[in-house]
Amino acid sequence: MYKKFFVREYIRKIINEIIDKSEDDEFDDINLSDHKNYSNWVFIHRNLNKPPYWSIKRGKSGGNVIGYDKTIKLKDVEFKVQKGGQSRVRKEKRKNVHAGVVGKIIDSGKNYNTKGWTLVTYNPYVNNTFVEYETGKPIHNAKEAILKNTKEVWVKKEDEDILEEKWSNKYKKSIDCKNPKGFSQRAHCQGRKKKELDEYGRTLKMARRQGSGTRFPKSVIKTNPSRFRKYSRLKESDIEKYEKIKKLIINEETLGKVQKDYVSLNDIWYGFDKLYHGDYQTTTNGPLNLVQQALYKKFPKYAKEINFTPDKDFGDKTSKMIGKLFGIKYNDLSSVSIGPKTLEKLGFKKPVPLTLDELIVTLNLVMEQAKPNEDEIKGIANVIANRQSIGNHGSSMVDVVLKPYQFSEWNKHQPVSRDIKTIRNIMKGRPKEDRYQNRKSWDLAVTYAKLLSQGGNFEDNTNGSTHYYNPNKSIPPWGPEKSPETWQFIKTIGDHNFGRDGSTTHYKNFKGR
Repeated sequence: MYKKFFVREYIRKIINEIIDKSEDDEFDDINLSDHKNYSNWVFIHRNLNKPPYWSIKRGKSGGNVIGYDKTIKLKDVEFKVQKGGQSRVRKEKRKNVHAGVVGKIIDSGKNYNTKGWTLVTYNPYVNNTFVEYETGKPIHNAKEAILKNTKEVWVKKEDEDILEEKWSNKYKKSIDCKNPKGFSQRAHCQGRKKKELDEYGRTLKMARRQGSGTRFPKSVIKTNPSRFRKYSRLKESDIEKYEKIKKLIINEETLGKVQKDYVSLNDIWYGFDKLYHGDYQTTTNGPLNLVQQALYKKFPKYAKEINFTPDKDFGDKTSKMIGKLFGIKYNDLSSVSIGPKTLEKLGFKKPVPLTLDELIVTLNLVMEQAKPNEDEIKGIANVIANRQSIGNHGSSMVDVVLKPYQFSEWNKHQPVSRDIKTIRNIMKGRPKEDRYQNRKSWDLAVTYAKLLSQGGNFEDNTNGSTHYYNPNKSIPPWGPEKSPETWQFIKTIGDHNFGRDGSTTHYKNFKGR
């Protein structure tokens, strides 16, 4: 029994040494410099066997080594620590590659000045993450970083961090948020506004609880101001804020419970989402502000009568204006929403009408390629057309798109029902930062979805490709990394490599449509 245990431990130790060596012995060609002029994401770590050098790998997760350098300057920086590797270091007391810096290369090979920058360090035996050397404060991101050949990593922190650390309270109070100057002041004012909204929201909620029903009557404030002051969480001396909150409560404003900047006109038109009473947006070109502007312009007298102004906050007054639009007096103002009928009634221009099949293909194109790059969207559309031409994925473009485990963005929704309710729910359920239909790529995707539905009569910029992948995001089993003998590379368009899977006859023999 003990012999088996020691043999097993010995084999495990040898395997770990092989893994470590494969991770560290990457200096067969220390002059490798493919990272020069490389604009995509890279993962960089200290080369344990050549200490002056940093190993530079392709992609955020660390793919193939593309170069080595002694000094590197990065932007959009993230610090990564793999917990499994960290645990192994602590257990075995032996270094391995498990931590590094992710970012995009600005420059390399120069002597950089780090005056005014912050030194960052990481000790796997002491720290769980990268930390600031002087304060020990964990750091996960930075605006820029410089990796030096002295094993040092220096960072230039985000403007908001610098602002909070270096600005005095006197200077912060002197900033005019009605006319902020520069990016830093705008960022400070946005933070200040959010804090005030949160404070007002809490005050309003508690004050309403103390009143009758949903309002906090004037009579209560007049007869018992100390009671109101108790729940306002404000000092009596702060007259300006006190009066502002009192006015808001008397007027029964919502103060915006939910920020919905991710909802666009396309969301509303196609039924992916709506704006509801209590929502607010911060952008001037958002649908809430556009609808409020249109309502104000259509009913100026009524707007003046109820003291309505466009403020990007969906409150009772906005509900009353929508009621005026439809000739309805709502008993419950909180039940009002902004949907396609509201946009149509106000004369907003309708988007290009899409059939269900065209909508599914449009969503596929923008989910696969979020950037507004026409060549890449056209390339993905050509892959759909080429697969449809081969016929092994189905006879229609939607058969091709929704075939299980072909286009990765649909994988977690398989099997997908081909009905409008299912498609709308899929889009509505996507994370708010991942609402692709809000982006400029939407119009391009609609164009090529229409062309595909009309027979795919457009130039094949992929030269007959049936497959594509982004090497910075995934390594497919049919790609060159795992199937170098059968992968037929054709060309690179933007972030994607296009080609054919030569292991399958119908792909291998395809010559284009």
